[in-house]
Amino acid sequence: METVTAEEFTAITRVARAASDVLAPPGVRLDAATAERFDAVRRVLRHVRVDAALLLHGDGAPTSGRIAAAEEHLRRWLLLDAGRARRVAETLARPLGRTHAVAAVMGATTVRAVLDRAPDAVAEHRRLLDDPVLPEAVRSRTSTQSRDIVDGR
Repeated sequence: METVTAEEFTAITRVARAASDVLAPPGVRLDAATAERFDAVRRVLRHVRVDAALLLHGDGAPTSGRIAAAEEHLRRWLLLDAGRARRVAETLARPLGRTHAVAAVMGATTVRAVLDRAPDAVAEHRRLLDDPVLPEAVRSRTSTQSRDIVDGR
């Protein structure tokens, strides 16, 4: 299982505080300490839905056995009840659903790399929220190492 290093936790703290600063002007209150703890756990579990999609589609079209395996995987790792696990598995069984799961995980990884490296994470976060940015433009702002992780190398 993946763990969060001290360096990653420091980056999480920085991003949570930046998010709190970004959301404060419009009146949205964010408890940065709670967000930091939640994000640390979420980062460890971020690939669970992608893993479930692979269980469903690894050797072709989903079968009842693969659907059951994906549901059990979701229940175990995300602590979902049977109904919610079934709905998530049904979503992942559809092409758009599995594409969304992968895009969300990889997009979050890419944006996190940009915010971690930005001299002013708050300004960079605002820029990403306010300006339409293509994924390649976001990736170009990350290091070669970050791009390798995103591209699966």
